[in-house]
Amino acid sequence: MVALLATAISAAAQGIPEDKQVALRAFIASQKMSESWPEVVRVTSLDSVNEIRRGAVDGIKDAPNLSEAQKARILAAVEQVIPSEAADIRAALLKIDAQRLMEDLAFQVYAKYFSTEELNQVATFYSSATGENFSV
Repeated sequence: MVALLATAISAAAQGIPEDKQVALRAFIASQKMSESWPEVVRVTSLDSVNEIRRGAVDGIKDAPNLSEAQKARILAAVEQVIPSEAADIRAALLKIDAQRLMEDLAFQVYAKYFSTEELNQVATFYSSATGENFSV
């Protein structure tokens, strides 16, 4: 997985001048993007589990060939599995190198729409005392 991300970042960085790559990394640091990864993981895993639960419940409720007792047993089994699924999703997401992921995203998106000067200005602002207050 890490090798795949490194390859993606290398590909994303191709054609981006070195000074812009430096500005992109400063921008990422100023936005504290990788520090927010644990919260992104928490929300994403909860959302994923809720979608899994909703899909299972809808599918079971609409199953015409199941009795109400069978539906109740299956729904109870789903509820027993959900906590371990959430933990598995969280564990898988936490294995991702957040810094590399943020670089890949920034190189593919921000490099396209912002100049080196703009990236440096944003990074400088958000790294200042005033900018720190905005990112809280």
